[in-house]
This record gives sequence, C-alpha cells and structure tokens, in this order.
Amino acid sequence: MNRLNGSDLLDELDELRDEYTDLKETLGYATIDVAEDPDNEEYREIEKDAREALNTWDSLDRMQMLKDIECYITRYSLLIDDLYINEYVEESCLSSGEVPDELPWYIKDSIDWKQVASYVSMDYTEIEFDGTTYYIVSN
Repeated sequence: MNRLNGSDLLDELDELRDEYTDLKETLGYATIDVAEDPDNEEYREIEKDAREALNTWDSLDRMQMLKDIECYITRYSLLIDDLYINEYVEESCLSSGEVPDELPWYIKDSIDWKQVASYVSMDYTEIEFDGTTYYIVSN
C-alpha cells in the first residue's frame, strides 16, 4: 500500500530548509569577506563556490512541493495514494472493528469496498504531491 507519513515529510522539509539556509548563510558570509577584502583570491574562490552550490542545489523543487502541502499535514497525518484508497478503507474498517469479526465470510466478501471508500474518502482532504493524488487521513 502506498502511504506517506506526515511526520517524515515534515522532518524532510525541516532538513531541506536547514540545508538551504546554510547555503545562503555561507554565500552571505563569503560575500561580506570579499567586500571587505576584494583582492583576496581565497575569499573570491569561496564566494564563487558558495554561489555555485546555491545555484545548483537540486532540492529546491522538492522543498517547494513540501512547503505547498505543509498547511494540510501534521506529524500524525497519513497520506494515502488514491490508487490504494479502497484497500486502505477495507483494512481500516476490518482492523478497527467497524466490520464485526462475527460477520459471516459471505457477507464480508460481498461488501463493495470501492463504494465504502467513496463515502469515507469524502471526509478526507485530497491533495496533489509529487505527481500523485493523495488522501490525507489525520490520526
């Protein structure tokens, strides 16, 4: 089942923000050093490397995607891929006791889980993330 954990996504966003801030700070300090001593080749090389590192940082798009969904998720959220929502709802209903264990197999096997999922998923927030539609389930 394709699931994403809100806590993992928020931790990743924090790490990317820290990394980006570090890159910007390094460039800022290097720029100050060059401004104070423009003839120092070492400072100019550090500034050039810092600028290049910031310009070629390949996680900017990922960080933006995470920032776009940040307001929808919490550390306790579960994001369920829409292709797997039927299986998630079935598993959730069976494990939570919403469908009694005593129910005969021929009734359990006759449940239209697609229809149940369509009803249940109306209570979930639907978002696009990384090219996939997810339902957000808050636990």
